[in-house]
Amino acid sequence: MKKTGRTRSARQSKPREKWTRKNIAIDQYKLDLAKTLLKTPTETATVDQALDLVAFQGEVLAGIDRLVGV
Repeated sequence: MKKTGRTRSARQSKPREKWTRKNIAIDQYKLDLAKTLLKTPTETATVDQALDLVAFQGEVLAGIDRLVGV
């Protein structure tokens, strides 16, 4: 197998084998804005990183709820 010199970053989620192909209608302006803000190289990476951030936010909020006893 040829090596490309690329390594998975700590921010990258699951390996591609676990990915599912989806076709979605999406606001191009929001996608472009997210791609710029996240500094991701592709639209796929942008959506993946945005989903990671939403999942992380959920974990943080659940932890805060546990901390305050909600």
